Amino acid sequence: MSEAGDAQGGASLEEAAPGAGQGSTAQDGVEDGATGAPGLRHIAFRARIWQRRALIVALRVAKLVRTGVSRFLPGLRYLGRALQQRWRRSLQFRTVLTTLMLAVTSFAVVGAYLSNQIANNLFQERLTQAESETRYNVKQVQETFDGAQVTDQSSVITLVSDTLSAVEGRGSVIQRRYVFEAVPNQTKPRNRWVESRASDQLTVSVIPPELRKAVQESGKDQYWASTVIPVGTEDRPGIAVGNKVTFNGTVYELYLIYDLNTAQQTLNEIQSVLWAGGAVLVLLIGAVAWYVTRNVVSPVSHAAMVSEKLAAGQLQERMVVKGEDEVARLGASFNHMAASLQEQITQWPHSRKCSSALCPMSRTS
Repeated sequence: MSEAGDAQGGASLEEAAPGAGQGSTAQDGVEDGATGAPGLRHIAFRARIWQRRALIVALRVAKLVRTGVSRFLPGLRYLGRALQQRWRRSLQFRTVLTTLMLAVTSFAVVGAYLSNQIANNLFQERLTQAESETRYNVKQVQETFDGAQVTDQSSVITLVSDTLSAVEGRGSVIQRRYVFEAVPNQTKPRNRWVESRASDQLTVSVIPPELRKAVQESGKDQYWASTVIPVGTEDRPGIAVGNKVTFNGTVYELYLIYDLNTAQQTLNEIQSVLWAGGAVLVLLIGAVAWYVTRNVVSPVSHAAMVSEKLAAGQLQERMVVKGEDEVARLGASFNHMAASLQEQITQWPHSRKCSSALCPMSRTS
């Protein structure tokens, strides 16, 4: 009775304290009003100063952005024009660039497909293992609960904690985690000694609502869903597998949660190897395309240069012929054409003189 009186007295003092402060004197209110207006004016003045400073900073940042764009934009335009001109004038550049683009696109499609298939296979393998382990552990839990002969609160709590700890499989590495929650709105009398249990850092909120609804509405079926579990300071992907168990007339939801971080690390390593190998492969394809096109395009470029010199009057120019392949036969045919053209052009003035000397004879006859 004294404790209740003290609590009531304390509460009344706390409630009376603001009243006493509010109704102390009228003079205090006048002083507060007198000093409140300058304080508000000072706050407004400081707010205007910070607003102006923010505006100045924003204008300076905008100016820096405009300056950077004005400096880099001409360079980008020049680079674009250079690439466009190179694309029009160089067959080798077009071939190599097209080959690289096709190789990158093909590898991206194939790499994405392989990565997706590997991820699905890893997930399905882990899911199958999780479902099998969950069935076994739920059966062990139910058998332990059915064979338990405990009636007092401490024995019940100890039994539930030890059973769930065994399911968790504690050791150097936690194999699985659990969430143990009583099914709500039960018609049977509920065991008030054990309402819920969960592994470290876990709550029932990590279980998707769809999974809880499926487990609550089911009989003895097993359901699963993907989830995210907190481990330390990071969130990891996981699989939650749910079942129902009964203990002392109370139905509970038992969810075993499996960490997929190891599978995710394996997938990340495989993807890293795929992308690194793909990058090396693309570079090799580009090098091969450059080498092949260079061997094909170089004789054509040389032929074009020799043709321009022949057109300029340098009739002694010839192509360098190496080998016996198609390009070599093309060079030999080109040199034969150039020699024939040079011979005809050289003989053309002499034939013109001969025809001029024969003209008078033809007239006198």
